[in-house]
Amino acid sequence: MLRLFISKDDVKLAPQQTITFAVKVKDVWRIPEVEINQLREKTSYIIEQLEKTDYYAKSREKADSIYEHLDNIAKSQNDDAVSRSEHIDTYRSNVEVVEKIKEDIVEMERLSKELKKPLAEVESLRKNQESLLDLWAE
Repeated sequence: MLRLFISKDDVKLAPQQTITFAVKVKDVWRIPEVEINQLREKTSYIIEQLEKTDYYAKSREKADSIYEHLDNIAKSQNDDAVSRSEHIDTYRSNVEVVEKIKEDIVEMERLSKELKKPLAEVESLRKNQESLLDLWAE
């Protein structure tokens, strides 16, 4: 049992009196669950954007890999059977995996933006053609 002695200005103890405090410790050696969920949601959003495109099959494979990695990260972070040093090593490995996931998401976003660009160009050409037809009609 670990015993810590603390002193706080607002706690007064009589001689021989003891008080037990509950201390909550934040585990800094984990990827926040919020970040994992954000990566999962962003991946889902991009996949929806690419659903009816030629890029969908490749992106779906990448998304499935991302989901699998995120599941593995969540599982590995909640493994109470590992030692502290293993837990820290797992965290460092998970940080590298998250960086790779972010790179994959950026690549998928790039594909999504490439699709929007030609659509905007087609719309611009259509408007130009309509303007020319209006001029000729006059």
